[in-house]
Amino acid sequence: MDYESPVSGTRVHIPANTLVDAGGMPVQGEVELVFREYRGIADYIASGIPMHYADERGSFFFNSGGMFEVRINQHGEALQMAPG
Repeated sequence: MDYESPVSGTRVHIPANTLVDAGGMPVQGEVELVFREYRGIADYIASGIPMHYADERGSFFFNSGGMFEVRINQHGEALQMAPG
């Protein structure tokens, strides 16, 4: 599977025979790619992704140069990459 965003030019390549279902079984047939990019403050705000975190040192804002989400589904079931 190859996808190139017409907006940003970002490319996603998923080689054949690398997707498995929740039970670890190889997937065949058509799948649905869900791809979203987050490239700026407006994207982060609209996404609802928390942009702050805290640890034992204190509270901090997450500084990002951009993020993306890639999900692949088949018949409404989330797929994953096979081990290795």
